[in-house]
Order: sequence, then structure tokens, then C-alpha cells
Amino acid sequence: MARAARAGAAMATLMAPRPALAAAIPPDCVVCRCEAVTRAAIDAAIAAGARDLNQVKQFSRAGMGPCQGRLCGEGVAELLASAVGGRAAAGFATGRIPLRPVPMQALLGAFDYADIPVPAPAPI
Repeated sequence: MARAARAGAAMATLMAPRPALAAAIPPDCVVCRCEAVTRAAIDAAIAAGARDLNQVKQFSRAGMGPCQGRLCGEGVAELLASAVGGRAAAGFATGRIPLRPVPMQALLGAFDYADIPVPAPAPI
């Protein structure tokens, strides 16, 4: 168990985003693809007073698309971290429903509109 924990810690250290990567993102680069939010829009949100990840979401819509920040969340957090004093200060985005995308077929199953009971019309 200890050996696996050491390996996990080493991988986390190796895979952690470097601050220089976030600093190298140009202003016109789209950080949140779902909502088409650029680095400039995120910087504007931070300049307007956003101090945690949820506020950046509210100010810029970054992380509000179909992926709910799964693709852009860490990038936005790193940009915010450089302004608020670290990744811990940037916080985490509040989870929203749906927590995972679900195919409509999984929700509907063998649904057919003919299965819906139609009430009789009201008497006149």
C-alpha cells in the first residue's frame, strides 16, 4: 500500500500543471470550448472581482457548458490561482446536475408516445 501511495504521489507531482503553462496562454485562446470563453474573458472576470472558481463561472460562463468544467476547469483554476495566491485559494466549482452526461436512450428506454394515456375530453 505504501509503495502504491508513493507511486501515486510521484505521478501527481509529474502531472501537475506548471504555472508557466497558464502564463503562456494567449488572450485570444479559447479556454472553455463549450461556452467559447477566452483567456481574455477569464482575466476580465478576475479583474472584475472574481475570487474563486464559482465566481469566475458566474462572471464569464467558463465551465457552464455541457461538460460542466470537466475539460476546462483545471485551466480556469490555474489562471485564477495566479491571481488569488494559489490553487487552494481558487477552490473548486460546485457540482451541478447532470453530474455526468447521460444518453437520452438510457433515460427513455423503450418509450413510445403511443404509451401515453390520453384522457377523454371533458363533457360540454
